[in-house]
Amino acid sequence: MVAILSGKFKGQSLAVPKSGTRPTSSLVKKALFDSLRTHLTDCSFCDLFAGSGAVGLEALSQGASKVLLIESNKQAFTCIKANITKLKCEQDCKAYLKKAHSFLESLEKDLETIDIFFLDPPYDIRPEDSSSYESLLLFFDKKNLKADCKIILETKDPERIEKKMPHLNSLSLMTKKAYGDSYLFFIQKY
Repeated sequence: MVAILSGKFKGQSLAVPKSGTRPTSSLVKKALFDSLRTHLTDCSFCDLFAGSGAVGLEALSQGASKVLLIESNKQAFTCIKANITKLKCEQDCKAYLKKAHSFLESLEKDLETIDIFFLDPPYDIRPEDSSSYESLLLFFDKKNLKADCKIILETKDPERIEKKMPHLNSLSLMTKKAYGDSYLFFIQKY
């Protein structure tokens, strides 16, 4: 069962797709939000691979004022819409059925309104895919983002991100944390 861990929706269970997504574990989700606690109040949070919407809805529950949930899998998108309806948060949470890169391209003029981007793409996504870690880091590196914008990546393959970081000019790795076989990378735009 996937549920909201803390905040105004604490304990609410969420619908999850039967297949096609991999939910962020409770341990990683708790660690992520413990790290973000002081940054969530009134922030704008964008989950680019939302799955069931659990991470973005957790952000909303813990103080984010605006959440964008982006998902390309139709079954997962249906769960996101159901979860938004169940929590009655349609005003503060918007869902988009799009690939991450396509959504970012469409949002380009409004990229500077987002405080935190969370990326947890499928682990088997190929580096040349426009929505891969590598491609999205390059995208963020070249674009104007909000000052001190945070980009958080979850992965089981830290080498993919570590190899890319030295080639980026305006993104800085703040910290990397391991939780079992999952890693969180906290990156900041400067």
